[in-house]
Amino acid sequence: MEKKVLKKEKIKSIEKALDLLELLSDNKKEIGITEISRELYMGFSTIHRILTTLKYRGYIVQNHKHPNICLGLNYLFLVVKFKTRQI
Repeated sequence: MEKKVLKKEKIKSIEKALDLLELLSDNKKEIGITEISRELYMGFSTIHRILTTLKYRGYIVQNHKHPNICLGLNYLFLVVKFKTRQI
């Protein structure tokens, strides 16, 4: 049974980062900051800070030819680690 979480118990920045990762995982193509902003109703500076952190940690990559973003290898590594525990 899922526990009801109080608003004060949640961390907004983590929720926003997870929303962004979920958006990227739902897209079959790279996505730009403008589209992320439109989909998640977040400001560019917030998106930029989250993306900078995720890029530094290897969870996203940015195309060198144009500034679009997709999931990185560390995201895949998390999935693999999770799957191997389930076996």
